[in-house]
Amino acid sequence: MQTPLKLALSTSVQKSLFQFLNLFNLLPQVDAVICCRVAPKQKAFVVKTVLANVKDLITASIGDGANDVAMIQEAHVGIGIRGVEGTQAVQASDFAISQFRFLQALLLDHGRGAYRRVAMFMCYYFYKNIALVMCDAIYAWFNGYSGTILFWDWWGFTRICYLASRVAEKCDWMKSVLSGPQYFIMY
Repeated sequence: MQTPLKLALSTSVQKSLFQFLNLFNLLPQVDAVICCRVAPKQKAFVVKTVLANVKDLITASIGDGANDVAMIQEAHVGIGIRGVEGTQAVQASDFAISQFRFLQALLLDHGRGAYRRVAMFMCYYFYKNIALVMCDAIYAWFNGYSGTILFWDWWGFTRICYLASRVAEKCDWMKSVLSGPQYFIMY
């Protein structure tokens, strides 16, 4: 685990060449960049700088007010927190939560679940379509390409396997992930 590095960005970060180059040198070494008391343009600039200088990285910006909108729109994933400052950040974000404590469930549980659901759906979708098209192609060849269809009314039943697997999936992995970060890699 890396030691936390702190870099205080002053309001003249774009003007000071030394701090600017220091930021570029520190970016590959840190796990997270937190900006406090910074202008909205500078928040967006930090996200843009991270995107330009650290390859193969997915950025997430979290904000709760109108001053965070530029930063949220610049990142890959924008998370808006509904709060006292209004709903501008929520309206500009990809995901909206009502309290900061829901961020853990959003990142760990919902993100993983959405990834698994999309991956499972795509695998099943390709398998189902290949199987149905091959059966129809063979059936058409045996019937002399007459235009008759083998699976006309059966298309609704092809969804049952996928829906049954989604209903039956009960994964209680969240407790083990919260007990230690090493378990998150396993799942």
